[in-house]
Amino acid sequence: MNFENKKRVIVVLGMHRSGTSAITRGLQALGVDLGSSLLPPVQDDNEKGYYEDVEFNRLNIDILNALGRDWYSLSPIPDAAFNQEILAPFMLRAIEMMRAKIGDRPFGLKDPRFGRLLPFWRPIFDHLGLTPSYLIAIRHPISVAKSLASGKRGEIKDEKSYYLWLEHVLDAYLGTYGVDRVVVDFDLLMADPQLQLARIAKALNFQFSPDSSAIKEYIGEFLDAKLRHTQFELEDLHIDPAVPVDVIDAYEATMRLARDELDIDAPEASDIFGQLSSRLQSMRPALNYMTFLERAVADRDGQIDSLTQAVAERDGQNGSLTQAAADRDGQIANLNEALAARARRSSDQLASMVSRLAQEASERAEAIASLNQDVTERDGHIASLSQAVADRDGQIGSLNQAVTERDGQISSLNQAVANRDGQITSLNQAVADRDGQITSLNQAVEHFLASTSWRVTRPLRVAKSFFTRNADSMNAQEPYSKYFDAAWYLKMNPDVAMSCMDPYEHYVAFGKAEGRQPAPDALWLRNIKKLQLIRALLPIALRHGGGVRLTIRKVLAVLRREGWRGLRNRAIYHYTQFVNAKTPSQAYACYIEAMEPKEAELERMKDIQISFSYRPRFSIAVPVYNVEEKWLRRFIESVQSQIYPDWELCIADDCSTAPHIRPLLINFAASDPRIKLVFREINGHISAATNSAIDLATGDFMCLMDNDDEIAPHALYEFAHMLNQDAQIDMIYSDEDKIDLHGNRYEPFFKPDWSPETLEGCMYTAHFACYRMSIVRELGGFRTGYDGAQDYDFVLRFSERAKKIVHVPKILYHWRAIPGSTAATMDAKDYVLDAAVRALTDRANRMSGGGEVNLGRYSGSFDVRYAINGSPLVSIIIPSAGRLAKVRGESIDLLVNVIRTIYEKNTYQNFEIIVVDNGDLRQETIEKLSLYRCKFVHFKGEFNIAEKMNMGAKEALGEYLLFMNDDIEAIADDWLECMLQLAQRPDIGVVGAKLYFENDKLQHVGIAFWDGLPDHIGREMPGTHPGHFFSSCANRNYLAVTGAVMMSRRSVFVEVGGFDERLAINYNDIDYCLKVFQSGRRVVFAAGAELYHFESVSRERTVADDEIKLFQEKWMDLVTKDPYYGPYFDNHPPNFLLRNDWLSVTTVDPLESIVLS
Repeated sequence: MNFENKKRVIVVLGMHRSGTSAITRGLQALGVDLGSSLLPPVQDDNEKGYYEDVEFNRLNIDILNALGRDWYSLSPIPDAAFNQEILAPFMLRAIEMMRAKIGDRPFGLKDPRFGRLLPFWRPIFDHLGLTPSYLIAIRHPISVAKSLASGKRGEIKDEKSYYLWLEHVLDAYLGTYGVDRVVVDFDLLMADPQLQLARIAKALNFQFSPDSSAIKEYIGEFLDAKLRHTQFELEDLHIDPAVPVDVIDAYEATMRLARDELDIDAPEASDIFGQLSSRLQSMRPALNYMTFLERAVADRDGQIDSLTQAVAERDGQNGSLTQAAADRDGQIANLNEALAARARRSSDQLASMVSRLAQEASERAEAIASLNQDVTERDGHIASLSQAVADRDGQIGSLNQAVTERDGQISSLNQAVANRDGQITSLNQAVADRDGQITSLNQAVEHFLASTSWRVTRPLRVAKSFFTRNADSMNAQEPYSKYFDAAWYLKMNPDVAMSCMDPYEHYVAFGKAEGRQPAPDALWLRNIKKLQLIRALLPIALRHGGGVRLTIRKVLAVLRREGWRGLRNRAIYHYTQFVNAKTPSQAYACYIEAMEPKEAELERMKDIQISFSYRPRFSIAVPVYNVEEKWLRRFIESVQSQIYPDWELCIADDCSTAPHIRPLLINFAASDPRIKLVFREINGHISAATNSAIDLATGDFMCLMDNDDEIAPHALYEFAHMLNQDAQIDMIYSDEDKIDLHGNRYEPFFKPDWSPETLEGCMYTAHFACYRMSIVRELGGFRTGYDGAQDYDFVLRFSERAKKIVHVPKILYHWRAIPGSTAATMDAKDYVLDAAVRALTDRANRMSGGGEVNLGRYSGSFDVRYAINGSPLVSIIIPSAGRLAKVRGESIDLLVNVIRTIYEKNTYQNFEIIVVDNGDLRQETIEKLSLYRCKFVHFKGEFNIAEKMNMGAKEALGEYLLFMNDDIEAIADDWLECMLQLAQRPDIGVVGAKLYFENDKLQHVGIAFWDGLPDHIGREMPGTHPGHFFSSCANRNYLAVTGAVMMSRRSVFVEVGGFDERLAINYNDIDYCLKVFQSGRRVVFAAGAELYHFESVSRERTVADDEIKLFQEKWMDLVTKDPYYGPYFDNHPPNFLLRNDWLSVTTVDPLESIVLS
């Protein structure tokens, strides 16, 4: 397929009687093909021809009839009506017609009904890969109304004509947004046809030659004054009281478009027609009712016509009957004469008739005798049936006897129930006796609890209770029987001995809950497990708590805020994570076991997919070249094992030399018609071969695979399920892992939801993905010259056109790691990296007019720097208390140090610095800062960091605001440019920086959430650590970044209301990011903006309870499901490590995808 020569269709829209025929004839003069089957001219209506295809006209009429409408129906057609299954046959009919009629020349379609049916036709154009352009024809509304009132089209009233004109204009304008289109006024065309043809040619990209014979013929011969019967001016609309105000506004706007006084895609035009559409929509109930009344009147008119016709038919029948009566009178006279002659012959015939009747009577007597015999036989049959009824009555009697016996059994059971009631009474008496014993014991316990020894030993009991609960939760329960002494238990509990109940069963059912001891074990034996847990947990708690003193303070803070239950839960968590932690391979094996669908679940999916209302076909395009036979077989078999059956496998062999390739592929294709093959005659490499595979595709979506990889059996099912939830999705991608030569799965890649900046840092969407085929065709498939990164280049280009991209958070693809392949090591294919840099450079050129792309610090990561637009002012806002701190063993003035590094380590010079202090800066600090340009704002009142930053923002003059702590020091000279080039992108609202501790460990590379509260990802990890698939060394999208160094556009800051001053100290920066994210913009971590943050690693950070409560009330619902840090990772701390406790993952259900909405 040639992707470059895309076929065009030119659609003429407009109200009936608006000059659409004359304008369409002008398109023909410009070279547009109108086809050969056009509606014929009609005398006194359209003598020069309609220039309208007969078959498309008939199809549009049929579609409107199916929707219960006609072209003159006032009731608007809702978009939902076009999703009805009743339109499916018409879609197939439309596709066949388009394919049959459209050739190499642009094809013209003209029918005023197209405007009302654009929601039906647009998907047809997309499906066929056609590029539509639209010509919107308008004419003065009064001229249209007078033409329609002439009787040629049913004598439509003026009031209705005006609303029909308005509906057709709005449908045409609003339904063609985003494509080539032009508005042409019929009166302007008649006044200056050459000018209007030139406008049309320019707007629709046609050649225009005024000297061509076709143009001269059109202007000189076709156009004449007879085509225009009326002509009115704009002011005339104000004279006719029947003209609605909305029609006047619409006509004024369309004339501005037709005169090129207003750009058709200008926001002003969109606002005008959008408001008109809203007002018209508000009238929908009235218009629907008017349509109903019109139909009722039409029905009554039809009935009247039918009755009138019936009366005329009855009058005709009366005349016929009168003539028939006269004819009958003549016949009667003739008959009377015949009767007289017949009477003379009757005496002779009578004797003969009597004889014949006697013979017939004899025959009837014989028939009666035969019938009597039949009756006798029926009586016998009735007697047999009566006997059968008697037998049935006997059976009923037997059944009644059985019922009586059952009643006896029920009576016996009732007696048994009564006996059980007696036993229950006895047991109740025993319970009452037990209650008496308990009362006595309670009195003894109360006496004991009042003793001095009990009060003195209370701390020991509290510790014992705490560690008992922890030990029960952290360890599998030891069987009670291991430490159960039956004889001792009966001796110590005489009531149990009297009950004759098994002592062990009693202990399990009642005794343990009542606090009875199972055996006379010593204290050490009973608590040895607990002591072992304490010994294992203590060093971990001290290490993570920052020492004995800080750990105790943290424990007390947890007790105060969350109580004993909270402290117990945290102890269980640390035990699971650090004492009983699993290796990554063990954790992933646990994930596979717990989370992936089993055979029964796959069978359920097979049943569910049958009910999908939308059944997209997936075309899996795969280039093949000299792959080993066993891997080729496994790849094809994994496709054939899909539980969703609507797929086709399109394989292009790239001139393989291995002898097993061709016969193996042919055998597979012969056994499965869904497998399509093409054998290339020359080796074109991966991009050309993939395009050859795409040429075979007929599906709705394209998928890509390598010829030695495998997909999960429910892979296509998951995609189809997602598309049944939202058919507007253009791209879906899943998670993946690697598979070695022995079939072992490892290194899972759990991906974030759609993240454009993450994609620029590395090719993260990769496998498995599906792409809407219409966009694939628009892009022209894969580009040659990018082999090795052809899929990266393709996804970058595809994502720029896709409107909706969705992530399925499930492992659906297994990437085969063969020695020397990219899956085994990125270094194995250096040409991949070179091609990726070229693809990203192209993207920068497309997106913002250029930029620079470099390889990242780690192979497979990239650093994209877009060109900065202009030199906008950046306002750097620093709230400060003028502290002194010890850094690298020396005491420094933090405020002076941060401002000095801003000036000395910064390649971007258009900035201002605003210091928000408390009005008490040291004189020495003020003198040192006099060397730099700084603006000072003095804050007064109770300490509130959010209010201080808002004050600084009000004083700022810059287009961009950069909020910065005073304990920051720049590392990279281009840190400010790195953040600014990201902040300039319209869809990005916040940009954060990469921050290091003084010891070069990571302090900030993004934010994740745990229990509704934020935490730094990778905190205290080595500064050189690349993170999870380059999460620490490449740009990445997150829900939030730290406010220690954070940039945002002033317009965004004002729109979301700045920082929430109720969060005076903590979480105000995270709250701001979440507000920006909720507004539809992205938050980005800029890996290239590197700075130090001299926050103490062991500094205890306390958060007020009211701030925690407020933050969780605002954002718990949003942050519970973090789109950029999936539920498969442990989030305390958030280091992208697989979690161990898979059974507690409630946000992910392996069968979730089979529940249809």
